[in-house]
Amino acid sequence: MENKAQENITTLFKQASKFADNKNYRKANVILDKIRHLQPQNSYEWGKKGFACSMLGKAEEALKCYQKAAELEPENAEYLKEIADLNSRLKDHDKALGYYKKVAELEPNQGASWNNLAVCYDELDNYDEALKCYEKALTFDPEIPTIWENLGSFYKANKNYPEAIRCLSKSLELRPENAKAWFHLGTCYRYEDKKELSINAYQNSLKHNPKDPIVWTCLGVEFGEQEEFKEAINCYKKSIQLDADDEYIWDHLRYAYYWTEEYEKAEQCRKRAEELKKDEYGQFYRQENRKEKLKSYYI
Repeated sequence: MENKAQENITTLFKQASKFADNKNYRKANVILDKIRHLQPQNSYEWGKKGFACSMLGKAEEALKCYQKAAELEPENAEYLKEIADLNSRLKDHDKALGYYKKVAELEPNQGASWNNLAVCYDELDNYDEALKCYEKALTFDPEIPTIWENLGSFYKANKNYPEAIRCLSKSLELRPENAKAWFHLGTCYRYEDKKELSINAYQNSLKHNPKDPIVWTCLGVEFGEQEEFKEAINCYKKSIQLDADDEYIWDHLRYAYYWTEEYEKAEQCRKRAEELKKDEYGQFYRQENRKEKLKSYYI
């Protein structure tokens, strides 16, 4: 019976991986759900079950599985990292910090380990330790673009825009298709009052991810401040196509139409913005959703 359970988890996981590789995520999830209900027999299977639960959005179940795997293999850095990641995902950054420290102790020469520890310190507002860990991460792995991006985001959040620009530029040298890093860079240039560079960065972000309403709105604002109102209107329209229930975008579009003397269209936008603002429940939901979307740019 035990051998059958072992064979089931191992075999099923291979099947799920094959479906996922072929982008058949529905079938992959069906198999992962089967794994979730099996009883593992060793640390490897506990890890695979943890992975299955995590992929299915069952973070607390996944955490228990990885903890079980780590009990059986306490020096396994992979399991400890997953426990740290899941604690972070569940907003328990203090617990996550302890596990990230253990991973860094086990893998002291791995830049990724120090990067994860830095991000956790940053979440806990311990900026001095975060900076030390980012610098140590780059000492070991200066060619990992994510480390440069995270350090750039760190400097940006602390309003050190010249350093943020330096780090984000380095990240984009290593991974030029990173839309999120281009967005960060554009915002830094905006704060440094370098409008043309800001516009170029936002355009590069949209080149790699044209379905982001936040970036379209930011680009529209830049064009508006340059008094290129037709371009601004096009950007706000793109943003509304992607997020039609954001009153702030309608307000931006309203003022752009005002400056192009299209008063009827401006009035329509004003009315739509007012309708959205009157929907108190919807407004609260949208504000919370907007906070989450914006927060995703600062990780």
